[in-house]
Amino acid sequence: MSSATSWEDRLEQASSAQIIGWISGPELQELQGYALGNELVRRLNQGRLDEVLQILAVPGLKGYLNAFYHSRPDSWWLQDEARWWQLAGALIPHDQLPGFTADCPARSPALSERLQALVEARAAVLRASGTLNHKQIGGIWSSAMHLMYRPGIGREECLQRLDWAKALADECGIRAGSYCGIGWQALLAALPTADQVAIAFAGGKLGEDVLAMNVGRRRDEEPCDWGDWLPYFAAHPDQYRHHMIRDERLIEQYWPLANASERFRLVDRLVELINGYGRNTDMQRVEAVFDRLLADDPAAFADFIQRHGHYDMLAPFASLIWNRQPPALLPLLLTAIAERCEHSGFRPSLRTLVQEIVRSQPALLDGVPGGKLVNLLPLLDAELLNQTLDRFTAVIGSSSSKELRRQLTARAGELQPAQLQACGWVNKPAKNLMLTARDVLLAHPDPAAGPLLQQLLASGKLDIGSASQVEARLEELGLRQRIESDDPLALVEARVAGVKRFSAAVENMATDALLALMAPLSAQAGRVLLQLAANAEEELPPLTFQLLEQIPAAQRASLAQQLLEGWIASEGDPKQRWALRLLEGGADDRLVDLLFSTVKAWNKPRRQRAAIAVELLAAIDSPYALMRVQEISESRKFKDTVVEQASLCLRQVAERRGISLQELFDELTPDFGLGAGLLFAIGERSYRVKLLGDLSLQVVDEQGKTSKSLPKPRDAELLPVWKDAAAQLKVLTAGLKTVIQRQKPRLETALITGKQWPLARWQLQFLQHPLLQVIGRSLIWRTDAGQSFRIAEDLSLVDVNDDLVLPEGGSQISLWHPLLAAEGEAEAWRSYLADYELEPVVNQLDAPDCAPGAADVDAHGFVAAQDVKVPQGKLSSLLSKLGYRQGDVIDGPSVEDHYLKIDSLGLRVSLNHGYFPPWMEVENPVEIYGLQVFNYSGDNRHQSLDPASLPPILQATLFDHLKRICALAV
Repeated sequence: MSSATSWEDRLEQASSAQIIGWISGPELQELQGYALGNELVRRLNQGRLDEVLQILAVPGLKGYLNAFYHSRPDSWWLQDEARWWQLAGALIPHDQLPGFTADCPARSPALSERLQALVEARAAVLRASGTLNHKQIGGIWSSAMHLMYRPGIGREECLQRLDWAKALADECGIRAGSYCGIGWQALLAALPTADQVAIAFAGGKLGEDVLAMNVGRRRDEEPCDWGDWLPYFAAHPDQYRHHMIRDERLIEQYWPLANASERFRLVDRLVELINGYGRNTDMQRVEAVFDRLLADDPAAFADFIQRHGHYDMLAPFASLIWNRQPPALLPLLLTAIAERCEHSGFRPSLRTLVQEIVRSQPALLDGVPGGKLVNLLPLLDAELLNQTLDRFTAVIGSSSSKELRRQLTARAGELQPAQLQACGWVNKPAKNLMLTARDVLLAHPDPAAGPLLQQLLASGKLDIGSASQVEARLEELGLRQRIESDDPLALVEARVAGVKRFSAAVENMATDALLALMAPLSAQAGRVLLQLAANAEEELPPLTFQLLEQIPAAQRASLAQQLLEGWIASEGDPKQRWALRLLEGGADDRLVDLLFSTVKAWNKPRRQRAAIAVELLAAIDSPYALMRVQEISESRKFKDTVVEQASLCLRQVAERRGISLQELFDELTPDFGLGAGLLFAIGERSYRVKLLGDLSLQVVDEQGKTSKSLPKPRDAELLPVWKDAAAQLKVLTAGLKTVIQRQKPRLETALITGKQWPLARWQLQFLQHPLLQVIGRSLIWRTDAGQSFRIAEDLSLVDVNDDLVLPEGGSQISLWHPLLAAEGEAEAWRSYLADYELEPVVNQLDAPDCAPGAADVDAHGFVAAQDVKVPQGKLSSLLSKLGYRQGDVIDGPSVEDHYLKIDSLGLRVSLNHGYFPPWMEVENPVEIYGLQVFNYSGDNRHQSLDPASLPPILQATLFDHLKRICALAV
């Protein structure tokens, strides 16, 4: 056997003789290092010293005993110093020392002498055998060095120990810096700075390490005065070139020797000091160095700001530049601040400075690109923004930044209309300025903006879509008369007749077949409709809807379908997505299955585009469309990106409607018009669609004749109407099957969560709904008073004896569950359903009804028994059946957890387990720890919930999940 787990079991049960036999033979190669060490530590902590010493007497265990070094403070050998030395004597032949604490062994000169002698003795043995090298001796050398340091150690002893250590390091090839962190660093740090500098001058391993130690301390912001090191770096500029230490004196000293690239790094270090990245810094001295170096080479600082200002332009550095106002840097200042303020967290610290700069020298705004200027806008108050609007005008006119426009539009109410006019925003402005003026004036709450809108409209600079937006706003303000007409089609045709130019995208889209679907609109009007959709940045302009209103509803649905099919055929090409804006108001349930199939097809290869298809599906906003979105949100077949998008869309719909997510889910069972009586009129004939008891559809004409489909009319003129009706019936037939399939998971969730409906809402959902009243007949229901019943064929409510049940008006209705059943009630209902040959959608009678006991839970979740290990293959299969999804892959690599989302309650159930590789290893044993439940929609979503806070039925269900998982254990 080669797995660590099996070796741990074998070692624990083996005698000392068996272990010695294994490690003396070929089995040693199969042992992973920690298995043997862990077992010896366990035995030693049990007081089995003699056994451990017998095993440690076997040579060749280097690398298998690390557990003795990485030890806990309560380990056997750390409770008494004599024990530590006893174990050290047994480990030294394996080139290892035991772990230690601050107190054991106690630091003293005697300890240092004894350790030095111990390491020397081991070195002599290795030297005699010709195997003295850093790999053999390095571990005990570094441990001994670490133990030789103690607070208050004298200078002479430090130097003595370091001389000895350096000699041994030179002999066995210990590399400079290799053990600096755990070796002689503490001894080096205990020396006076003058001694450290002398050691650095001497060079060699100690010299390199003492410098590295000081650089490390400086990097970690520990006090380190580099003044005494000035002579060293003057003599060794290559060392300063390598380290570029953050000290203004060293920076200035090296400056004359540095090339352009090195000066960039020196400026970086100096700016770090200015910004406060240093301890015990003399800021007056730092600023004086800054002044001298800036005067010497302003180009180096300008280069740094242009390349690195987005990172280092913090308030101290920016304020220093503003106070000094150097000509080479001042024009760069606001742009660098704007780049830094791209992260909004840095804006408050720079707000006062930016306002001072802009108020004092507004001309500096002229040098800020429009894309960067947007980051400064939040820092300017309303007064300052109006005062400097003329400066912004030039930048806006030359910038196509949509974010800049958005920011100004968001602050429209702070801008003075008179100031907008004075700055030339409405008198035949440039294109970018005109677009900004349009957006700002449309959003402006002050009626005084109305005349400016009139002026902007009269300028003739607006495209036809923008003009329709402005006209609509002027009508709201009472500054324009709405044009009424007996012939709205002629009105919009006249409106669009003058449009001459169309984009290439519109010309490519405007096929004869597509334009024909827009009838009675002319081809010209159809192209304008496409142009409006292509040019709209956010909301479609009013003229779009005026044109769409001229197209009959059936044709709009066909138009929407053709546009969608074209986009899907292009594999979701982002360049064609603009056309999907015309789906608004035209898309209906005929597109639902097409979009759902697209989401499935793009789920893996194009998951981002699949998420867009989910958005389109949710935008249809019908019960059937949203039901399919809910299906995506709950399915294990879709990628997390797609599932999260579906969940987000559902939350947005619920928020828009002002209802809870649970209430929304109740509304997502479409009846496709069957409840109101679905009629199709084809010429003079009419057909009623009827839902039968077996959930199939029947078409009945006015004479009562039945069929499964709509008869085809003989009159060719009626064929378009018939085709549209037949298409709707086809969608209804296919959709009905999907709706029926979706009821099982929906009702199962309602069962395990103990969901309750107020009586009136339940009656609306299950008695008045033409589909659910059929499905609900096979289910057992329960009032909150404990009365169980079912829906009879005549829609009356009867108990298990067929006696009439009349729930009280304030009753809450839920699905009956055996956990809450009276004695004998489950058996009575089982017999009843069998007698009536009813096959329920949900198996209520066999639902888990065993509540967890006190030993099965704690405050954090449901707890599995210790050492439960389940084969990965069987576990994956069961989790799939239970609806659990695979969690994130973490280091290992290993799947972090598997989880089940219960969206209706906002809960996430997490199965916590051990190593679970992201690939399938059928027999891999996965250790099971338990189940935790989190409220992922609340403020404390990262905290597990106490199982006692969950509904009792959900407790029983999750406890059953854990039992079924643990039952798979080997």
